[in-house]
Amino acid sequence: MHTEPPLLLLVTENGSVKSWFKNQLNERYNLITADNRNRALTEALVSSLDFIIVDSQLEDTNPIDLCRELRNVNTTVPLILITGRLKKQYRKEAAKAGVTDFLNTDLNAEELQTRLAQGKKATQIRHKIGGLSSSIPIPKIDPSHDYLKNKIILTDEVVLLLAQAKKEKKPLPILVIALDQFPEIEKKKGAAYGGMVLDQLKGRIKPFLPSASALILAPEGQIIVFLTLARPEEAHVTAKELQHHIEEEPFVIAEEPLHLTVSIALNLLEGTEIDFYQVIQEAGKYLKRSASTTNKIISLYKDFP
Repeated sequence: MHTEPPLLLLVTENGSVKSWFKNQLNERYNLITADNRNRALTEALVSSLDFIIVDSQLEDTNPIDLCRELRNVNTTVPLILITGRLKKQYRKEAAKAGVTDFLNTDLNAEELQTRLAQGKKATQIRHKIGGLSSSIPIPKIDPSHDYLKNKIILTDEVVLLLAQAKKEKKPLPILVIALDQFPEIEKKKGAAYGGMVLDQLKGRIKPFLPSASALILAPEGQIIVFLTLARPEEAHVTAKELQHHIEEEPFVIAEEPLHLTVSIALNLLEGTEIDFYQVIQEAGKYLKRSASTTNKIISLYKDFP
């Protein structure tokens, strides 16, 4: 069956940039171009786009504002910004405006193909997820929940794991990992320092996870790990290995060694009726209740050892 090539909208005033993209994309993509804001927004509105690429060097147009407007018109398409600006704050603002990736102004064919491949992969994940928002209760904040003070952001990978658990009716083991010293660290050193500690903790955790597992940040300096394990009880083994590794090797933040420990609550997300917040809140409450004891493991599911 013949399928149409992906449709890509390129927003640029530069004729050389247009020619370069035409040569690189060849017949693998259908390319349409826009050289101003109004044309770009019109194309985004009327065309079934697979990609949008915006050149930051547009006269009389703020590229981040344009990306924000394009994202409002099309909420899911990969949106790539061509820019030579490397400052973290600029890229953070671009990401908030809906930019999903960046291309350097010194256009490179290999970099372009990598960005397009990454965009395709993200799109495929969204398609797999499909209509899951109606079948899986994506968490919403209830102000009455003291534990859930901030929104927990579910990544595409996490939602896909939840979808598979629901489809296969197979419980998904999770670990809620709390850094025992985090409240004191944040109080004495501040939120930025605490964030660096959490980043290092995430780096420590990842090598111990089975393939295709995922982790996300939770409120109060906690990390939630979604495990792809053959048997839920294996989560207890993973938790013990993580605890030992984190306790044995000190963290180093700004050349300062820190000896830290973690407490871990184990639970299952049921594949047939996933109640994300209830499970996470229960784990958080148990960890808080026993906060005076460090380096502990709490099993909240009967099949865990």
